[in-house]
Amino acid sequence: MIVRVTGIAVWFALCLMVSGAPADVGAENTARTFLIHITTLPNSEDPFRDIPLMVLAALEKGYAVSMLFDGPAVKVSRLGAWYGGDTTILDRMPVPESAKQVMAEKVGLSAGSFPDNHGDLLRFLRGRGVNLYVSQEAMAQYSIMDEDADNVFASVPPERMVSLFAGADVYVSY
Repeated sequence: MIVRVTGIAVWFALCLMVSGAPADVGAENTARTFLIHITTLPNSEDPFRDIPLMVLAALEKGYAVSMLFDGPAVKVSRLGAWYGGDTTILDRMPVPESAKQVMAEKVGLSAGSFPDNHGDLLRFLRGRGVNLYVSQEAMAQYSIMDEDADNVFASVPPERMVSLFAGADVYVSY
């Protein structure tokens, strides 16, 4: 049932982006916010499904995009010697060639100059203005210290998470 609800939430979020739903009255000169709350670990066959495409579409529509990794998903932030010392599990997950081609076209790049793995893809998205957060509480639960995490992520306490949730114009959960 959770998967079905998530699919419906993604469909609804994409419909909102396509429809160009207007920002709230009185929110002039303020970007609408799009929060993606990721609580599950990606698998090697399909690490993020359609999340990067959704992020690029939201950026194209003018949203300020944030990705919040929480629960078991914070494990993607851990740097480890088993991944070369300064890399994460995402650095070992390739971006499928078909997805890479679609995303490269969306941002006006050749597929050859687009990130090859999901770690570099997150860094690319961060360079495009996407905020990448990890839950401090979930990091503590999985024994991940700030110094053990990739610096592409900013760790946030529960109070900041509440602000992210409360300030989101669009919320999508994975």
